[in-house]
Amino acid sequence: PPHFTTSTASQLPRDPPERVCQRRQRNRDAARRSRKKQTERADVLHEVSTLETSNAAYVKEIAELKKELQHYTTILKEHEPHCTVQCLPGPSPYPGFNAQVFNKLSVMSLLYYSNVIT
Repeated sequence: PPHFTTSTASQLPRDPPERVCQRRQRNRDAARRSRKKQTERADVLHEVSTLETSNAAYVKEIAELKKELQHYTTILKEHEPHCTVQCLPGPSPYPGFNAQVFNKLSVMSLLYYSNVIT
């Protein structure tokens, strides 16, 4: 093996130009793949952030709707002993929907839209 005592750029073996071109092309390809991967990761993080924001809004809306349901349920229970409207017996006009529940909701809707319930 040759032993170099003083190494200068002119004494080091040089790669042929085609190998240099191939190496540069591989490096460009690797850099392109790396940039693409980084962009994809950023896109996923942005999507996750958007979904988390939407989810938080939905959780808040559900909590508000549950509170509203509780409010109207309480009003309905307080109203039932004094109610003069007769609930109709028989099957519900909506399949799979309990007639008694439907009638209570109908009464509640009537009360709500006639401004008895505010």
